[in-house]
Formats: sequence, C-alpha cells, structure tokens
Amino acid sequence: VSQPACCRASRNWQFFFVNGRQVKSRLMMAALEEAYRNQLLKGKFPGCVLRLTMPADRLDVNVHPAKTVVKFVNDKDAFNAVYYTVLDALNTPAPQPKKPQQCISGCSQF
Repeated sequence: VSQPACCRASRNWQFFFVNGRQVKSRLMMAALEEAYRNQLLKGKFPGCVLRLTMPADRLDVNVHPAKTVVKFVNDKDAFNAVYYTVLDALNTPAPQPKKPQQCISGCSQF
C-alpha cells in the first residue's frame, strides 16, 4: 500500500487480486479506504496491490461474465482481512534503503 503522502486523485493505482485473479471489488476498495480514514486529503486515493487468498467455496466469481467481479460469502470477514492488513502495513515503518558505502578509492560499494 502507498504511504498517505503518496496518494493520487484517482483510483487507477488500486489493484485487487483474489486467489490469483485480478478483480474489481467495492468491498475491498471500501476496506482499503476505511483503513486510510483521517490520513488522506479529500479527493485523494491510496495506491495498492492487495492479494487475498481464500477457499474457493467462500466466494462467487460468477457475478460478472468476465469473472472480474467477486462476491464474498462472508463480507465482514473479507472486509476485516483487508482493513486490518492495510492498517498493519500503514503502522509498520517502511524499510530504509541502504546507503552505499564508500571504498578507500572513492567508488561506491553496496
């Protein structure tokens, strides 16, 4: 998920996957945005790549002919899985890139 300061004016950078298939899910989108509540400016949307894996009998992929829309058997469980995972990611400090070390000769070494 993106940091709150790196959000955009559209949802174009939101990608959701369920059991390896890219889907459109209003429920997953709502859970994502609820996790960012009070951290975003109005009209800004977070970017994400979220992958949810669950038993096939817990969702219906036959909602849309192209199978890009899914319906969950238990919406609350799916919402909570996304919501709490995003909250955890937002509350975990991002790893800092390593700074190159300088060799005696002045070259950069990683």
